[in-house]
Amino acid sequence: MLFVIAAFPFLFGNDLGAQLRNWTAAHSLPLVWALGPEQCFEGVNQTGGDCPDNGRAGGAGAWGRPESLNQRLLDPVASAGCTNLTRASVEPKLGQRMREAWARADAARGAGTWEASSAWTDLAHALPREMQLAPLSAVHCTVGPEIGSIVGVSMANGDCVRALSLKADDTEAFSIHLNASAETRVFHGHGALSAGASSRLLHDYDEPMRTDLLDYLFKEQWGAGIQLLKIEIGGDTQSTDGTEP
Repeated sequence: MLFVIAAFPFLFGNDLGAQLRNWTAAHSLPLVWALGPEQCFEGVNQTGGDCPDNGRAGGAGAWGRPESLNQRLLDPVASAGCTNLTRASVEPKLGQRMREAWARADAARGAGTWEASSAWTDLAHALPREMQLAPLSAVHCTVGPEIGSIVGVSMANGDCVRALSLKADDTEAFSIHLNASAETRVFHGHGALSAGASSRLLHDYDEPMRTDLLDYLFKEQWGAGIQLLKIEIGGDTQSTDGTEP
C-alpha cells in the first residue's frame, strides 16, 4: 500500500499543505511529515526565497540540524484509520493539537517568522511518541508479505507501523450500472510508436524473417495485433538517430 511523505518546512501550515492533507484523507493514504533540510538543499530553499551561494554552504543554517533529518511524524488526523497506530479512534485532543500547531504555523508564515525546526519540536512534543517514526531500514521489520506496507518504525518502541487498506465491510456498498445503448467513447484499437528511425531496419532482414516480424506486429490473433504504427517522417532537421525512408 502507498503512503505519502510531505516536506514539513515547505508544506506544513499553508494552503498547499492543507490540500495535501485533504487529498490523502480522501484517498485513505497515510500521511507522514518529514523535516528534512530546513532551508537550502541543492539550490532549493525548502521554505521559499533565495539560497545564498546556490544553497551549497554547509552548517546548520543551510542544512538544518543533522540529527533531525531522518525524523518523521505520522499525521494522526489525516491518517486516521490508515495504519495500525491510527486504526483505533484518534483521541479528540490529538486533533485539537494538530489544529493548534497548524494555526501557529500559518500565523508564523504570515508574519515572516516561520522556523521549521522550532515548529517541528513543538509538534513532536504535542504528539504521542508512537507517532514519531524513523525510516525503515534493513535491520527493522521481518521480511514477509507485509513488508511493502511498512511506512516507518515507531521511535517509542521500535514497532513497525503498517499502512492498512480499508476492509470490505468498512466501505459503503455501491452499484455499477451498465448501459450498452449509451453513447460514449469507442475503442478503435491500439497501436505503437517507432522512434529514432528504428523501423527502417526492417529492410535489413531477409525473407521470411521480415514477413514474420510484420505478422507478429499486425496479424490479428497472432502477435501484438496492432492497428496503427506511427513512424517519424522527418522535418528540416535530424532530431533523433535519423528519419524514416
